[in-house]
Amino acid sequence: MAKLLLGKEVTDALNAKLIERAAALKEKDVTPTLGILRIGENPSDLSYEKGASKRAELIGIEVKKFLLPEDASKEAVLSVIDKLNAAKPGSSEFEAASKEMTELSEELQATSEKCQKLAPNFTKEQKQRFLKAAMKFASASKKIKIDV
Repeated sequence: MAKLLLGKEVTDALNAKLIERAAALKEKDVTPTLGILRIGENPSDLSYEKGASKRAELIGIEVKKFLLPEDASKEAVLSVIDKLNAAKPGSSEFEAASKEMTELSEELQATSEKCQKLAPNFTKEQKQRFLKAAMKFASASKKIKIDV
């Protein structure tokens, strides 16, 4: 006879296994971490992020969030992804890349807001060009290598 699977039972079983795996990694001095890169403030993205963060915390996984403005250029997004992929999670390189990307995402958000105030009628393409130029300037002035 077939058994009806209830979502709660399946979720509880998956969570139990994930809690064990996260604990095993921590015993080996590896910090399991979920990286979330969100672009913009779409309500459905915020809802998904909230759920993912809540579940990660439940099973003992750290969450690092990287937020970029909605009008972030493709190059800026790929730069964040490349830097995080290049660093080994839990390593000092990852922590340095994580800190640098957090600073970059904050700068991009602030620059995007300034751009909106300075030129509210800019097209998306014009905003991206402005952000790209601003980030190259910021990179040169801070000696941070940003591939945009």
